[in-house]
Amino acid sequence: MLLGVDESGFTNHEQLKEYLEKRNIDNNYAATFDTAFLGSMLKEKYCLDTMKRKDFCPLQIRFYNKTGQILGGWETCLGTLNYHQGFDTFPFVSKKIFPLNKKVNLTNDLDFLILDNRKNLIDEIPKHNYVMIVFWGKNMGVLSKNVLNQTKKYLQKHRDRDIILVTCNMDGL
Repeated sequence: MLLGVDESGFTNHEQLKEYLEKRNIDNNYAATFDTAFLGSMLKEKYCLDTMKRKDFCPLQIRFYNKTGQILGGWETCLGTLNYHQGFDTFPFVSKKIFPLNKKVNLTNDLDFLILDNRKNLIDEIPKHNYVMIVFWGKNMGVLSKNVLNQTKKYLQKHRDRDIILVTCNMDGL
Protein backbone atom coordinates (compact mmCIF):
# COMPACT_ATOMS: atom_id res chain seq x y z
CA MET A 1 0.00 0.00 0.00
CA LEU A 2 1.37 3.38 -1.03
CA LEU A 3 0.08 6.72 0.32
CA GLY A 4 -3.17 5.15 1.54
CA VAL A 5 -4.00 3.66 -1.84
CA ASP A 6 -5.20 0.06 -1.87
CA GLU A 7 -4.09 -1.36 -5.20
CA SER A 8 -6.20 -4.50 -5.04
CA GLY A 9 -9.54 -4.41 -6.82
CA PHE A 10 -12.44 -6.83 -6.73
CA THR A 11 -12.30 -10.27 -8.29
CA ASN A 12 -16.09 -10.57 -8.64
CA HIS A 13 -19.32 -8.61 -8.39
CA GLU A 14 -20.24 -10.11 -5.01
CA GLN A 15 -17.06 -8.70 -3.44
CA LEU A 16 -17.98 -5.29 -4.80
CA LYS A 17 -21.46 -5.47 -3.30
CA GLU A 18 -20.08 -6.71 0.04
CA TYR A 19 -17.61 -3.81 0.17
CA LEU A 20 -20.46 -1.30 -0.24
CA GLU A 21 -22.74 -3.15 2.18
CA LYS A 22 -20.04 -3.11 4.90
CA ARG A 23 -20.03 0.68 4.58
CA ASN A 24 -23.85 0.92 4.67
CA ILE A 25 -23.99 2.17 1.09
CA ASP A 26 -26.87 1.09 -1.10
CA ASN A 27 -25.59 -1.65 -3.38
CA ASN A 28 -28.80 -2.41 -5.31
CA TYR A 29 -27.32 -0.80 -8.41
CA ALA A 30 -23.63 -1.50 -7.99
CA ALA A 31 -21.99 -1.48 -11.40
CA THR A 32 -18.54 -1.67 -12.88
CA PHE A 33 -17.23 0.45 -15.71
CA ASP A 34 -17.17 -1.08 -19.18
CA THR A 35 -13.56 -0.42 -20.21
CA ALA A 36 -14.58 -0.59 -23.88
CA PHE A 37 -15.88 2.97 -23.32
CA LEU A 38 -12.66 4.37 -21.83
CA GLY A 39 -11.64 6.15 -25.03
CA SER A 40 -15.16 7.56 -25.38
CA MET A 41 -15.02 9.34 -22.02
CA LEU A 42 -13.29 12.30 -23.66
CA LYS A 43 -16.05 12.71 -26.24
CA GLU A 44 -18.50 15.54 -25.73
CA LYS A 45 -21.52 13.36 -24.97
CA TYR A 46 -19.72 11.71 -22.03
CA CYS A 47 -17.27 14.33 -20.74
CA LEU A 48 -18.55 16.12 -17.63
CA ASP A 49 -16.31 19.19 -17.90
CA THR A 50 -16.52 21.05 -21.24
CA MET A 51 -13.09 22.65 -20.81
CA LYS A 52 -11.12 19.46 -20.31
CA ARG A 53 -10.76 16.95 -23.12
CA LYS A 54 -7.23 15.69 -22.48
CA ASP A 55 -7.88 13.22 -19.71
CA PHE A 56 -10.60 11.48 -17.77
CA CYS A 57 -11.02 11.70 -14.01
CA PRO A 58 -12.34 8.35 -12.78
CA LEU A 59 -13.66 9.69 -9.45
CA GLN A 60 -16.92 11.52 -10.28
CA ILE A 61 -20.45 12.29 -9.17
CA ARG A 62 -23.24 12.95 -11.65
CA PHE A 63 -26.69 14.08 -10.55
CA TYR A 64 -29.72 13.79 -12.87
CA ASN A 65 -33.43 14.41 -12.75
CA LYS A 66 -35.67 11.48 -13.63
CA THR A 67 -35.90 12.54 -17.27
CA GLY A 68 -32.13 12.07 -17.58
CA GLN A 69 -31.13 15.75 -17.66
CA ILE A 70 -27.90 16.48 -15.82
CA LEU A 71 -28.33 18.92 -12.93
CA GLY A 72 -24.86 18.87 -11.46
CA GLY A 73 -21.62 17.02 -11.28
CA TRP A 74 -18.16 16.84 -9.80
CA GLU A 75 -14.89 15.15 -10.60
CA THR A 76 -11.60 15.12 -8.72
CA CYS A 77 -9.97 17.26 -11.40
CA LEU A 78 -12.30 20.11 -10.39
CA GLY A 79 -11.02 20.29 -6.82
CA THR A 80 -12.08 18.79 -3.51
CA LEU A 81 -15.71 18.18 -2.62
CA ASN A 82 -15.38 20.71 0.21
CA TYR A 83 -14.27 23.39 -2.25
CA HIS A 84 -16.87 22.36 -4.78
CA GLN A 85 -19.71 22.49 -2.22
CA GLY A 86 -21.99 20.24 -4.30
CA PHE A 87 -23.21 18.45 -1.20
CA ASP A 88 -24.11 21.76 0.45
CA THR A 89 -27.18 22.28 -1.74
CA PHE A 90 -30.14 20.43 -3.13
CA PRO A 91 -30.11 19.37 -5.79
CA PHE A 92 -26.43 18.57 -6.02
CA VAL A 93 -25.11 21.36 -8.23
CA SER A 94 -21.85 22.30 -9.87
CA LYS A 95 -20.00 25.44 -8.90
CA LYS A 96 -20.73 28.14 -11.42
CA ILE A 97 -17.07 28.51 -12.35
CA PHE A 98 -16.99 24.93 -13.68
CA PRO A 99 -18.44 24.53 -17.16
CA LEU A 100 -20.84 21.61 -16.77
CA ASN A 101 -21.49 19.84 -20.06
CA LYS A 102 -25.26 19.96 -20.54
CA LYS A 103 -25.00 17.42 -23.39
CA VAL A 104 -24.19 14.68 -20.88
CA ASN A 105 -27.30 12.65 -20.13
CA LEU A 106 -28.32 9.64 -18.10
CA THR A 107 -29.00 7.42 -21.12
CA ASN A 108 -25.42 7.84 -22.34
CA ASP A 109 -24.03 7.22 -18.86
CA LEU A 110 -25.99 3.99 -18.49
CA ASP A 111 -24.30 2.72 -21.67
CA PHE A 112 -20.94 2.29 -19.96
CA LEU A 113 -22.18 0.53 -16.84
CA ILE A 114 -21.84 -3.22 -16.48
CA LEU A 115 -24.82 -4.00 -14.29
CA ASP A 116 -26.49 -7.33 -13.52
CA ASN A 117 -29.92 -5.75 -13.11
CA ARG A 118 -29.84 -3.09 -15.86
CA LYS A 119 -33.49 -3.68 -16.82
CA ASN A 120 -34.58 -3.24 -13.19
CA LEU A 121 -32.67 0.04 -12.97
CA ILE A 122 -34.19 1.36 -16.19
CA ASP A 123 -37.65 0.41 -14.90
CA GLU A 124 -36.97 2.04 -11.50
CA ILE A 125 -35.63 5.40 -12.69
CA PRO A 126 -39.04 6.88 -13.65
CA LYS A 127 -40.36 5.98 -10.18
CA HIS A 128 -37.78 8.27 -8.52
CA ASN A 129 -37.21 12.01 -8.73
CA TYR A 130 -33.44 11.95 -9.10
CA VAL A 131 -30.54 9.67 -10.03
CA MET A 132 -27.06 10.02 -8.56
CA ILE A 133 -24.19 8.12 -10.16
CA VAL A 134 -21.00 7.89 -8.15
CA PHE A 135 -17.87 6.69 -9.93
CA TRP A 136 -15.39 5.43 -7.37
CA GLY A 137 -12.58 2.95 -6.88
CA LYS A 138 -11.25 0.98 -3.98
CA ASN A 139 -7.80 1.51 -5.46
CA MET A 140 -8.29 5.30 -5.22
CA GLY A 141 -7.85 5.12 -1.46
CA VAL A 142 -8.99 7.70 1.07
CA LEU A 143 -10.39 10.13 -1.48
CA SER A 144 -12.77 7.51 -2.83
CA LYS A 145 -13.86 6.46 0.67
CA ASN A 146 -14.52 10.12 1.45
CA VAL A 147 -16.72 10.48 -1.65
CA LEU A 148 -18.71 7.36 -0.69
CA ASN A 149 -19.13 8.57 2.91
CA GLN A 150 -20.23 12.05 1.86
CA THR A 151 -22.65 10.54 -0.66
CA LYS A 152 -24.14 8.34 2.06
CA LYS A 153 -24.64 11.36 4.36
CA TYR A 154 -26.13 13.42 1.53
CA LEU A 155 -28.61 10.67 0.64
CA GLN A 156 -29.60 10.25 4.31
CA LYS A 157 -30.10 13.99 4.70
CA HIS A 158 -32.27 14.13 1.56
CA ARG A 159 -34.02 10.76 1.79
CA ASP A 160 -37.36 12.52 1.31
CA ARG A 161 -36.20 13.70 -2.16
CA ASP A 162 -36.41 10.16 -3.60
CA ILE A 163 -32.90 9.75 -5.06
CA ILE A 164 -31.82 6.46 -6.60
CA LEU A 165 -28.12 5.71 -6.20
CA VAL A 166 -25.99 3.99 -8.83
CA THR A 167 -22.38 3.25 -7.94
CA CYS A 168 -19.84 2.51 -10.64
CA ASN A 169 -16.58 0.92 -9.58
CA MET A 170 -13.62 2.06 -11.68
CA ASP A 171 -10.97 -0.34 -10.37
CA GLY A 172 -10.60 -2.10 -13.70
CA LEU A 173 -8.95 0.92 -15.33
